[in-house]
Amino acid sequence: MSGLDDAAGDALVQLILGLPNAVVEIEHHLSSDNRSRFDLIFDTKSDANK
Repeated sequence: MSGLDDAAGDALVQLILGLPNAVVEIEHHLSSDNRSRFDLIFDTKSDANK
């Protein structure tokens, strides 16, 4: 969660993942703790900057 400190970002991820709906979250940085909370992660990488 860009612009949030780690504790606030973690709390928001827990809140979002507690929703009874399917969730699509787009993140630039995802901590290993939060990464383990998701069922499926699509990791896109771009070679355009090489």
